[in-house]
Amino acid sequence: MKRVKAFLALCVVIAMAFSVTACGPSAPETETVAFSVWTMEWDFFQIMALGAEAAAKEAGVEIIIHDQKGDQTEQVSGATNLLNQGIIAFGISPFAPDAMPPIVDQAHALGIPVVISDIGTGGSDHDGFIFSDNFGGGVMNGEFALKMFEESNLTEKTYASLRSPPVGVVSQLRNDGAGQVLDAAGFTRVAEIHTDDTTEQGYSVMMDILAANPDISIVIASNDAVAAGVGQALLDAGRTDAIVTGFDASDQGIEGLRNGTIQATIQQFPYDMGYRAIMVALALARGESVTYDNPQMKEIHVAVSLVTANDIKDSLAEQPVSITGLTRGDIGMG
Repeated sequence: MKRVKAFLALCVVIAMAFSVTACGPSAPETETVAFSVWTMEWDFFQIMALGAEAAAKEAGVEIIIHDQKGDQTEQVSGATNLLNQGIIAFGISPFAPDAMPPIVDQAHALGIPVVISDIGTGGSDHDGFIFSDNFGGGVMNGEFALKMFEESNLTEKTYASLRSPPVGVVSQLRNDGAGQVLDAAGFTRVAEIHTDDTTEQGYSVMMDILAANPDISIVIASNDAVAAGVGQALLDAGRTDAIVTGFDASDQGIEGLRNGTIQATIQQFPYDMGYRAIMVALALARGESVTYDNPQMKEIHVAVSLVTANDIKDSLAEQPVSITGLTRGDIGMG
């Protein structure tokens, strides 16, 4: 009987040993972050999302990408859904900045830091705001347009400023910067209009402006989509001498530089915006320190550069998307 009991006890010990060996300590679940973009229809935000994905991969975390589809309801409902999926950090480039305060409050209630990339914060209690030097880029456009004006045979010192929708608070700085340069040079602003950021409206608005100001010399567009419409309207009206500037160095902007309907655009680096948004959000989630360019407003600025016809590459795939020199081709975008 003693031998049987000893044998049974030994079996229990062996079974326990195998159980521990087979299962071992449970492996920690992979952490997950999320990134929400204005719309995946535009290559600018596609590139931003790729930057966010690269950051997540480098940091060893999973990432969920959400497309707001240019819709405030989708922005809010999508963000709510993401925050309830157990993520540890959240990056977002909002379609509607004014809708951000309750999103940020919900995230903070769950202990999730929120880093906003581009567009605007809506006055929210965000943990970081990453955006391009829009005002500096606007100044670059204004100075270039002024230089071209002085080198051409144009004499009409007038310009139009086509802005993004008012909700794009950061985007307004582009027109502010260019306007400051042109106003100081004695130009008269004959039109200042908020567009819907589409090529179609850029075209129709420019046609209306030309009806009242056929000799206008300079048009400052808030982005390349609007600039493309402006350039086509000028071309259709027989105005091949007017100066048009855009912003973003998107595929439309580069094409406009190639065909001469746009004279300058500003290269933003959306890849860096998405990358840094995730890295900063993760650092905050892990209790690490973050360096801000403007600590009071929790701002982190991303550099921009002027692009003219002399700067464009032989193919769109060679166009840089990062200050590091990374190109569209490097990230799989031709």
